[in-house]
Amino acid sequence: MDQSWPAVANGLVYLGEAGGDVDAFNATTGAPVWQFPTPSGVEAPPVVANGIVYISAEDGTLFALNAATGQKLAGITIGAATIAPAVVAGGAVYIGAFDQRLHAYALP
Repeated sequence: MDQSWPAVANGLVYLGEAGGDVDAFNATTGAPVWQFPTPSGVEAPPVVANGIVYISAEDGTLFALNAATGQKLAGITIGAATIAPAVVAGGAVYIGAFDQRLHAYALP
């Protein structure tokens, strides 16, 4: 692993790897639970809210993954690499990007 950023929620540890994948591990045993391959690696730390893991890939895609299974729920093309982790608040996901914009996406 080159570099990892953790998020911990609901008994799982989520790691996003620069140049690699997103992995979830059991927080007690360390056993792997799931892995999600990103097309280009992870740009920022994962964020977990309401049973969903939000992770931005180096190619400018924001992924929403089922926190329990790793199943891809959505992949949103931002169009620019992100500069920070996503923020979930007020029924939306917010993320800043190198295009000097704050992108906001309504949650279903």
